[in-house]
Amino acid sequence: MKRRILWLGLSFLVVAALVLSSCAKEEVVTPGEQEEEEEVVTPGEQEEEEEVVVPAAGEPQYGGTLTMVTRGLAELGNADIMSGQLGACYMLSFVQEKPIMGNFEEWGPRGKDEFKFQTWGYIPDKYQTGCLLDSWEVTREQITWHVTPGIMWAPTEAQQAWMPVRELTADDIVADINHFKPAAGAVRFRDFIGDVYATDRYTVVIETGKNFSLDLNYYLSYEDRAQISPPEMLVAGADKWENQVGTGPFMTGEYAIGSFYQYVRNPNYTHKTATINGKQYQIPFVDEMILPLIPDTATQIAALRTGKLDLHQGPASDQWATLESTTPDLLFAKYSCSGWVLSLKCTVPPFNDENVRRAMMIGTDLKACGNIFGLGPLPVDWYPALYTNADVYVPISELPAETQLLYKYDPVLARKMLSDAGYATGFTVDLWTSWGQDIFSLIKDQWAKIGVTVNIKIVDSTQHTKLAVEKTYTGMVSGGQDITGPINTCLDYGKTGYTNNWALYSSPYYDDLCLRIVGELDPPARTVLIKEAMQILRNTVAHLPVCPTMSGHYWWPWVKNYYGEFTTSDGTLDSIPAYMWIDQDLKESMGYE
Repeated sequence: MKRRILWLGLSFLVVAALVLSSCAKEEVVTPGEQEEEEEVVTPGEQEEEEEVVVPAAGEPQYGGTLTMVTRGLAELGNADIMSGQLGACYMLSFVQEKPIMGNFEEWGPRGKDEFKFQTWGYIPDKYQTGCLLDSWEVTREQITWHVTPGIMWAPTEAQQAWMPVRELTADDIVADINHFKPAAGAVRFRDFIGDVYATDRYTVVIETGKNFSLDLNYYLSYEDRAQISPPEMLVAGADKWENQVGTGPFMTGEYAIGSFYQYVRNPNYTHKTATINGKQYQIPFVDEMILPLIPDTATQIAALRTGKLDLHQGPASDQWATLESTTPDLLFAKYSCSGWVLSLKCTVPPFNDENVRRAMMIGTDLKACGNIFGLGPLPVDWYPALYTNADVYVPISELPAETQLLYKYDPVLARKMLSDAGYATGFTVDLWTSWGQDIFSLIKDQWAKIGVTVNIKIVDSTQHTKLAVEKTYTGMVSGGQDITGPINTCLDYGKTGYTNNWALYSSPYYDDLCLRIVGELDPPARTVLIKEAMQILRNTVAHLPVCPTMSGHYWWPWVKNYYGEFTTSDGTLDSIPAYMWIDQDLKESMGYE
């Protein structure tokens, strides 16, 4: 009750701040290389050691509270991941861990800076590491996981009434997969795996056989629903927040409905450590983490500006300019890992003609579309390969001439192409959407110049989704595309029969190419196949890329050891907050408490 009152009071203070109130760049310190026998500094044990490690400026500080608003923050009607609530995945990602995670300490901005870890649903093979696993092997017949010995489940004192503190075993992981397999959210893998069993205390075998698909390892290993929970929790009631048990750096604290989530430090978390200036430290650094439930956007922004929030993962882009002009001390990271497309129905005229679809893209001013939200100029070549993914991205200048042509706005050429295709007088087409009237009005004006008349059909989001998924729309339909995972992109937006292939594009050659991609275990060989598939997606314009969407998060300089990473798995922060600490002296010196 005390914390509920605290956050209700905060809401009042923040609203008052809105009435009363009208980037500096943080120095990045690269951690040194970790040695095999480095001392692990454990809070609470320092006074027992001969050498006392005293936190100095730039060195880790234990204690305090990290307060943030994060993606997916919402009330939990049901905490069981089987319920299909994505919010459960987000809220429990700090408590329950996945078999595999992104190795952001070594490869991210704090390390070699090869990968920013700002992607949805995709961690390249090179940048993966075990979270609950020491190692793993993937063949066409089976996936084998080797569980790290010594990882402990962390039930709270109250939870220990029905679950002891004990070691995570292979049997636990087998039970969790078999429990989740019937759930609606498991549809992407449940029909493609056979028996799942343990061969010993630390080895899990997942049979795949003839149904092998490489993306199985993603769905099972680090997709947002791949979190592992103990079988005792299922008996106690997996739908309840107070029953959630994991192996992660935090344990569940209080959940005050309508007010906040609290997470408390797991004092026995030892299988992951933070390397700071060449030393290893036990994590998490903060004693607790608070996620306040502030539904009003203006109040969220005011809480951030007044220092009530330490970090905001995802303020709306229309708030960015105000934040940066009124609160210049805030640090921020901005990135794109998705965008908006128009899916052109490929099964009926006029879009069953590839040349017509290509003409529509040439007749679209992509630069103008990217600038309409005031965040431009934004790149026009963001689909189907994310421009930050060096493995599969090909710059426009290196694409074939016929593909480069698609990115040059030329209404005269587009009109000629339509005429050559039999549409000398143009045609009328429906455009179904539930958002973005401004941008589609812009496109409507652009297409009028090539003889195409657009009927913009605005429907509610439920009807829009139904039209798109069931492919019952006429003409074209708008949609958001997540394009960070190359394998998923190739399958979802081009393979015959896939739900997200709203355009109903179909090609026997492309389907075979997709099968070769998901069956290719050699990463370099697989990259060649992916690039070929993506070139087909570009050239055929089944999905016309309108503009990328931008994401960003903001944090105060007193949040230390944070470098703008977005996720170590599939869009969830996971253990990243455990590596952060609060520099309380800096916070106070900046005028905040």
